[in-house]
Amino acid sequence: MFFFVPSSRPLPSCTISGALRQDLLADAKPALRGLLMVCLACVYSSNHGSSSHKLAEQQLVEHLMRLDPESTRAARQRAFGHDEWEGVFDMFVKQHYLIKEKDEDAGDGSAVANVLSLGPRALLEVGRQQIVYFTHEAVGASVDAALLQELTEDDYANAHAAEIEVA
Repeated sequence: MFFFVPSSRPLPSCTISGALRQDLLADAKPALRGLLMVCLACVYSSNHGSSSHKLAEQQLVEHLMRLDPESTRAARQRAFGHDEWEGVFDMFVKQHYLIKEKDEDAGDGSAVANVLSLGPRALLEVGRQQIVYFTHEAVGASVDAALLQELTEDDYANAHAAEIEVA
């Protein structure tokens, strides 16, 4: 069994063929997937004035800076491919993990703010249950069975409503 450990050195071309090498190099950003999960957890845990699971972009930046106050632009560029948090969020928006909207009444004193919510790809590929499990594991808590039941019932109701709309 072989394990791939990302490093700053290029992979030797004599040991790994072209297609496999490209797949391995594409998988060299686990920090980006971890950041995505943190962002999804923050957005899903937020209520931004309602129960719609939205979070102002600036609030997410502030939260990420509290998680890692020593984060520098160079470190973000190296780990995530963007030196500004907004560039990372825009990448997640382009990949449909997040949705960015303008909010006229941001509630934080500014006239207009960018508000983030879960995108369709986050709901389909990651799912609310995985986000809930991630959040609970991060704080060392167990997931309540009633919460999981509620998520399952909501997912079933939403799927059933989508079937009715299509028919």
